[in-house]
This record gives sequence, structure tokens and C-alpha cells, in this order.
Amino acid sequence: MPYDSVADARERVFALKELTDKQVKVFIEVFNKLETEQESSRYAQAISAAKKVDDYVGKTLMKSIRDLFEEFLSPKQKDEVHYIEKFQEEEMIAYEPLYCPPDVPDGEGEGMTESEIKKMVSNIKKKIEDGIMQANLFHKIPTKAFEWVDVFVNPWPTCKVGDQDVVKGQPVAVCKYHNKNAWELRKQGIIKGPSIEGTVGKKKEVA
Repeated sequence: MPYDSVADARERVFALKELTDKQVKVFIEVFNKLETEQESSRYAQAISAAKKVDDYVGKTLMKSIRDLFEEFLSPKQKDEVHYIEKFQEEEMIAYEPLYCPPDVPDGEGEGMTESEIKKMVSNIKKKIEDGIMQANLFHKIPTKAFEWVDVFVNPWPTCKVGDQDVVKGQPVAVCKYHNKNAWELRKQGIIKGPSIEGTVGKKKEVA
């Protein structure tokens, strides 16, 4: 669904609340132009473009948008690695690969098909929208130190989240931290990334 205004976008997208109006306008322009793509892909590309705005200081807004479109949407980009910064310091947002790629076994020899991953992601997104997606520390202890703000299926053929390769079809969670100590512990690896426990049904054994 397209965004009509800065206020509309800020209300519906948590990650925009700390961005400038100029950045939000770029987000809206890019998101609305990508109407033929998956919503998760539109969201990720539009957020990336919006955060790039500061690199184009001194240009008019429309010139900045045109340059951003050339950088993010030109055909030559399709064969390049799409990079997502894992720990986004200013907003204390972490992008977390959530599970194995489609048809790849996890540590228990089980896994999910791409269609099952998409169904899981859809269920998690619904819980986030309904405000009932519970964050946990160490996969067991309910916490308000961070919250799930989005989850999507990687649409890019070649993608890296930080130093980790993420395969097309692999799910990625977006978590917003509200506690500085917890944020530092997550970056140090003491607190681990989110778990899919409680979000999916029985997984299938993968040969």
C-alpha cells in the first residue's frame, strides 16, 4: 500500500520515526515507485535510499532522488551484492538472519521450504502488526529491551547482512533496541539474535 504523506509514513513505519522529513520523502518516493516488487524488497530498498540522503547534501530533493534511483535501481546493480549493515548504530536497529535458507537443514537436521518460510514470515508480520510478537532474551526470558519491528524474505540473488551471506528466500528479522546495555551486549554476541521458536509449527527433516 503506497504512502500518502510524511505523517502517514511515520505512523505506519517504525524505522522512519527518527529520520528527517527529507529522508522520509525519499523513502515514500522510492517505495511508491517500486509497486511491482515484493513489499519486503520495496521496504528495504526505500529505507536504504532514505538513509543515503545525507550523502547528497546540497542538491535539491528531486535531484537527490534521481541520483538515488540511479544508485539503487539501475540494471547494473542487479548483479552486485546487496549489502545491509547488520548493526545500525544511530537507530539501534539490528538486521538478523532468522533461519536457514530454503531446504537447508538446521542444527537438528530439519528445515523449511521457501513457501513454508514465506508463510512463517507472514505469520510473524501479522503478530508484529497486532502488537503481540514477544521478544525474548536467550530465547527464553520475555523482555522489553528490544522489539521485532519487521521481518522479510530476502529477495536479492546475492546479499550480505554484515559479514554473513544471506541466500535468496532466507528470512531476515529487523529488531529495534530500547536499552543501550542490551544493544552493546548484542553487538558483542553475548545476547544472540532472535529465535523462531514459538513462531512456526513443526519443521520437516531435510535430507
